[in-house]
Amino acid sequence: MRRFFWPGITFAFFLGVFALSFTPFEYDVWFHLKSGEIFAKLGISNYDVFSYTAAGRRWYPYEWLFQITVYWIKELFGLPAVKIFQASVGTILIYIFHLLSRRIYSVSLSLALVLSFGLFVSIYDFFSVRPGLIAHALFLGYLFILLLYVKRDRQALWVTIPITLIWANIHGTVVYAIYLSASYAGISYINHWHRKAAVLGGLSILTAILTLLPPIGTTQYQLLWLFWQKRDTITNFIDEWRPLNTFALDLTPYWIATLAVGFLTMLVLIKKKQGDNWIFLLPLLPFIAAPLVAVRNLIVGYIVLYLVAAWALSKLYQIGQWGRWAVRGVSVLVVVTATVLLVAKRSPERIYLPEGAVQFLKTHHLSGNMYNGFGVGGYLLYHLYPEYKVFIDGRADVYLCCEIPDIIDFLADKNLPDSEYRARAKQFFDKYDISFVLHTTKRNTASRRLGQLLGDDPEWALVYWGDDFQILVARDGKNDWIIEKFGASAAKPLELAPFREGQEEQALVEYRRMIEVADSARSRNAIALIL
Repeated sequence: MRRFFWPGITFAFFLGVFALSFTPFEYDVWFHLKSGEIFAKLGISNYDVFSYTAAGRRWYPYEWLFQITVYWIKELFGLPAVKIFQASVGTILIYIFHLLSRRIYSVSLSLALVLSFGLFVSIYDFFSVRPGLIAHALFLGYLFILLLYVKRDRQALWVTIPITLIWANIHGTVVYAIYLSASYAGISYINHWHRKAAVLGGLSILTAILTLLPPIGTTQYQLLWLFWQKRDTITNFIDEWRPLNTFALDLTPYWIATLAVGFLTMLVLIKKKQGDNWIFLLPLLPFIAAPLVAVRNLIVGYIVLYLVAAWALSKLYQIGQWGRWAVRGVSVLVVVTATVLLVAKRSPERIYLPEGAVQFLKTHHLSGNMYNGFGVGGYLLYHLYPEYKVFIDGRADVYLCCEIPDIIDFLADKNLPDSEYRARAKQFFDKYDISFVLHTTKRNTASRRLGQLLGDDPEWALVYWGDDFQILVARDGKNDWIIEKFGASAAKPLELAPFREGQEEQALVEYRRMIEVADSARSRNAIALIL
C-alpha cells in the first residue's frame, strides 16, 4: 500500500487543482469567442469588423489560434466545455512546474507539491479563458525542455518546434522563447560546453524564424512595437498594463515572496559547496522584475520566483539537519499562507454584464450608433453583432490610435461642474454621432455620473434600466418610437429619491412598466418607496 501513497496524494492534488481552476468568465472571453467564429467562417482577418468607430482599421489577429480553438470547443461541446479547457490548461501549467522541480532541481515529491500549491494560489487570478494562461504553460514547457538538455543531457529539443509554432500564434510572449534559447546558449558557452552552445544558438535562430512563419508573419512584433509606442496611453487606460507599484494589494505579497526567495538563495550561495549551478538561474532573474513594468506580468514573475525557490530549497535541504528543518518550516509557511489566500481569492470581484440590456436591444432594434464601455464591448459584440456594432471592446490594439485617447481625455474631465461636463459629453457624442448610450450604473464611476447627467438632459431619454445598466436614447429623430413607448419622464432610478418631485404617480407607472421589461431590485425598491 505504501508504494501507492504518494502517487495517490499527487493524483488527488492535481485533481483538486483542476476542480478549483473553474472560475467565472471575465470580460475578454466574449470577443475571443466571436473573433474565433469570424476566423473559422471567413478566414483570418486583418481588418476590424465589430465596431463602427474602427471599421476597416488594422486589426492584429495575434491570438487567432486561441480564439478559433475556444470557438470550436464551444460549438462542438457547449460553452461549459470552454471552462473545462481553461481548467485543463491551468492544471497542465502547474504540472509542468511540478515536473521541472522534480527533474531539474531534484526537489522531493512532498516539497514539489507544496511549491506547486503555492504557485497555483499565487497565480490563481490569471486562471481565466485568455491566451496568456496557455502562453505561460508553453513558457514553462519550453524552459523545461531547454533545462533537460543543458543540465541533464536529454535530447528532446525537437519538442520546442511545435511549442514555438503554437505559442507564436496565440501570444506575443513568444519572444521569451528566443531569449531563453539564446541565454542558455551563452550560459553553455561560459561553461565551455561549446557543442551545446552551438546547438542552442542554432535553436534560437530557428525559434526566431518559426515566429515569423505564416499565417501571421511579423504580426507579433508589429504589435509589440505598437504597444511600446503607445505605452503611456495603454498604461493610463487599462489597469493590467499599469506597473505593480500602483497596486498595493498585489505589491505587498510579491515583494514579501521576492525578499524571502532572495534570502534563501543568498543563504545557499554563502555555503559555497551548495551554490553549484547557480549560474543557470541567471537567465530567469529578469522575469522577476517584469511585474514592475506591468502587473499583467505577475504570472511570469511568480513562476520564476517559485523556480528559484525550488532550486534554493533543494540545496538548503542538503545543508545538514538545520537545513532540513528550515525547509520543513518554509513548507508549512507556504501551505498555511496559500490556504488563507486561496479562500480569499475564491470570492472574486463581481463581473457586471449587461444581460438584460442586450435582450432589450435584441427585442427593440434601436437605430444609430451605440456608445458602450470598454469592458462590456466584447459581451455586446458577441451577442449583438452583426445587427449592432460596438463603440469599443477589449481589443486594445484596434482602438489605441483614436478612441482610447478620446475616452481618456473625456474621463479626465469627469470632475467638471455639471453644466460643463454635460457640454463635454455633448461634444464627445457629437464627434461619434452617438444615438444611444449603454452604460453601467456601478457606484463611484464616471459612467454612473454620466447617466445621472444625461437623465436630466432634455436632449436624452431614459428608456431602459436594471440593477446594473441603463440605456439612454438621444432625441435625434432616429428612435422616437422607443422614447414614446419606454421613455421615463418622472422615474430617476439612480437617485436617492427615485422620482421627480410631485410626479410620484407617473414614476410609479414607469417603474411598473419597466419591471415587465426587466425586473430589478432597483425598480421594486423605488415602487416600495413611492407607495
